[in-house]
Amino acid sequence: MDILSILGHIFDFNKGVFKDCPQKHPKKLLCSLDNKVEIYYTNKYNLSNKKGEKMIEIKKAQEKFIEFTNNYDMADKNIKTKQAHSIRVMNIMKKLAEEIGLNQEDIELAKLIGLLHDVGRFDQYTKYKTFKDHLSIDHADLGAEILFDQNQIKEYTEDEENYEVIRKAIVSHNKYKLNINELTEKEELFCKLIKDADKIDIMYEGVEIFWKGEEEETEKQEICDEVYKSFLNKELIKNEIKKNELDKMVGIVSFIYDFNFKQSYKYIQEKNFIGKILNRFNFKNEETKNRFNEIQELADKYIEQKLK
Repeated sequence: MDILSILGHIFDFNKGVFKDCPQKHPKKLLCSLDNKVEIYYTNKYNLSNKKGEKMIEIKKAQEKFIEFTNNYDMADKNIKTKQAHSIRVMNIMKKLAEEIGLNQEDIELAKLIGLLHDVGRFDQYTKYKTFKDHLSIDHADLGAEILFDQNQIKEYTEDEENYEVIRKAIVSHNKYKLNINELTEKEELFCKLIKDADKIDIMYEGVEIFWKGEEEETEKQEICDEVYKSFLNKELIKNEIKKNELDKMVGIVSFIYDFNFKQSYKYIQEKNFIGKILNRFNFKNEETKNRFNEIQELADKYIEQKLK
């Protein structure tokens, strides 16, 4: 039995806490008084630095990323925004990795995945002038192609042991569902981390970036019925059914139905992202007002449940 199978008997992964703290369990597991989880991988993961293993140098990787992205039109606000998004996601990955108790080597790996997860966005926008995958190309698949088929990954790290983890995390970060059966436990962990970190920063962008200067027009719109019903059914809303900016807004709030870690719910609650997104607007349509009031109430209750 591997370490995560054992953990499943004593640890609630949905709530992010131990079910209890028995005396007999694998070495190097610690449950602190405040329920903060610290998991030090041994056995299968053995993430301590192996002899001859190439350590990730995140500072050099970040410098290379800035150099790479600066080759695109940085005068275009869309390109510049994606560069900044990547840096923020890297920092969110660091925070989440630390809070779930990963060791330093694994934290650096998480940061690198965060930095590189949207590397395909720059070619996508340059060629198609859109970030909508269903109207252009899957940016995650494109990013993996750039890094691995074109062998650019070596510019960021020589840690070949983790190449497949990085590749699968990048490919899967924008997918509606993870195919768990095709992932190792380690790959699954990092795929879930990057999906959460990416969504957290998109919520930040919903507060600070999206709809700036477009408030008046946005306030006149209505939520389409299909998007509204999808939210009430506690579903992550698919891009294909969104008709306007309010649908996009509801889609961002629906991220709560796809988070994998208790720490992610804590982060967005502390930042009050949902309240800040919705309270920016004075919606003109009464039905729209009522629907958003219900959406916020349901979202707040759902997050509270996840944090219990």
